[in-house]
Amino acid sequence: MVVASGAYKAVQTHYKDDSGSFIIAPSMKGDDHLDTKSRGYVYFSIGDVNPGGMFIHVFDEVSIKRVLTHLDTVSDFAEYLNKRAVYLRSNRLMVAHGEEELLAHYLNVGMKTGGIYNFELERKRAFEKHLMVPIQGEWAYYVRSKEYLAKSLADEKSRVWDKLIGQFTENVLSGTHVSIMGEVPSAALADNALRYMAREGRFSRRILGEALSGFVKASRAAKVDRYARVVMPSRVSADPTVAYVFMTLAYPTEVEAQGGLPGGYEQYRQARVTMLRSYCVVLLHEQRHIKTTIGIASDAHWSQTGRRGGSEDLMAIQVDEWTDQMLADVAWAKEEYSILLEARLINTHRSHDEYPALPDEPPKRRWPKHKSSKERFRKK
Repeated sequence: MVVASGAYKAVQTHYKDDSGSFIIAPSMKGDDHLDTKSRGYVYFSIGDVNPGGMFIHVFDEVSIKRVLTHLDTVSDFAEYLNKRAVYLRSNRLMVAHGEEELLAHYLNVGMKTGGIYNFELERKRAFEKHLMVPIQGEWAYYVRSKEYLAKSLADEKSRVWDKLIGQFTENVLSGTHVSIMGEVPSAALADNALRYMAREGRFSRRILGEALSGFVKASRAAKVDRYARVVMPSRVSADPTVAYVFMTLAYPTEVEAQGGLPGGYEQYRQARVTMLRSYCVVLLHEQRHIKTTIGIASDAHWSQTGRRGGSEDLMAIQVDEWTDQMLADVAWAKEEYSILLEARLINTHRSHDEYPALPDEPPKRRWPKHKSSKERFRKK
């Protein structure tokens, strides 16, 4: 990927246009960009600058900011670049009057299809060989639409997930992680779990952020020593084989007062890590289609224990092969700690719309309301 710094002002001046982004013309290939006398040459146009090799994306400094503002996670941005490379070499696009118009078309397709993002809707056979030109002004329409406003408001819930990633990154860099199963805490130890968390797209982060916020509220209301929630993968998860386990464990202030916690907070935290790992392993055993569990644990709220301050733990657990000893350990942990027992489980299912209705509007219908046959064929 290349970002042409300084091009924005030059494009604005040349075309006397506020857009300031390169015209995208896929028919221009290689040296066509340098030959002002070549057929179809247009100033400040970008096509395929490396037609014989890997596709090279060329943006100006404003266009890349626009793309990264609306596709601000690794997964969403990488998906856009991959599909953009395929599309610009598909001989389907004639020209796009700026990156923002191409981006708007991509986002509008996702809006219309319920999150299946691409640069075009599926074509009818009669239009297979036609060339497409995005409507100029589609970007302005998108950013002013009520659907975009509703999505932006709903995506605020996803910032909880962003903040959590930042918090764990700080913990790793500052060395406040505890050892897990005897391993010395390090960036590499938490790196795997952080990678899974960071791979989630914006919509998936919204779902996870909402689940995490709901878990925190529910755990405070329950006022129990231990509270846990399992979040199974959804259709928009970055990896359909990854599940998350959230857990809080109250600090045993009464036990400490009686002298039953000689190791203090460090002993409590090691016990919490062991408990969290047990949850993760039991889940892997119970749900064999899940290959990785990401465990996240924290202290119970101070209003429950009277102890302010706290810490968070993060781990990624995978089991390549189940041994007899591991199966025995799972059975013991499940009964000893009452982990995922059927009688204690509360299963909930929630549906989410990436482009929901605004708060003052009625919910969007998932299917159009059809008139009855009597109404359709009634004589006027």
